[in-house]
Amino acid sequence: MDLLIILYFESIITTMNKTIFVVFCLLFTSSCFADGLNDRLFRIQAKWEQVHYTYPEEQRAAAFSPLLKVATALAHEYPMRAEPLILQASIMLTTAANEGPFTALSSVEKARDLLVKAIAIDPTAKEGSAYVTLGVLYYKVPSWPIAFGDDAKAGKLLQMALRISPNAVDSNYFYGDFLLTQGRVAEAAEYFSRAINAPAPHGISLGNARLRQKAKQALEEIGRSTSVSSGT
Repeated sequence: MDLLIILYFESIITTMNKTIFVVFCLLFTSSCFADGLNDRLFRIQAKWEQVHYTYPEEQRAAAFSPLLKVATALAHEYPMRAEPLILQASIMLTTAANEGPFTALSSVEKARDLLVKAIAIDPTAKEGSAYVTLGVLYYKVPSWPIAFGDDAKAGKLLQMALRISPNAVDSNYFYGDFLLTQGRVAEAAEYFSRAINAPAPHGISLGNARLRQKAKQALEEIGRSTSVSSGT
């Protein structure tokens, strides 16, 4: 892999990590975890936030490593639950931006496999968040021969998420974002509007608030582009 490809992949990983961060926040916005998992999952989240927000960037990879081990052990303790696998995959993905391109690709592939396993166990867990995250991966990472990116698969996965949660902020926003990458601007605008107007979930949701703001910004950008194109 030459230098240009490495630099390209590094930029993709950075962009993907910002997107997955929002999905990670969404994972913890409700209290719908299985009994016995709730407190432990939220403790892991709290530690993850501490590392992400307060540690110097060069120290995050080392700090995430034991956190990932805890999440992995939790997934082994609850082998028939999808939520710990989604958590494990999410932490794995947030470490990717703090790794070199080759290690990052390995982390992304492992996270993909965990999400596939979570879907096999319970596709509706966390309102289909595994479908959302997996769909985002498929349209954010490079395609073969660099990685496994596949726009066709991404579209199908995000549509599955919409079937499970047609009124969720995340499923509508990310499908809109995907459509925008495909040049389907009018359709994208429709889903951004749905994300903005989606019913608010119970409790305060940082992830949903961020996605609503991003949807508004996307609609504004579409409006500006349309105005320029029409000469108005």
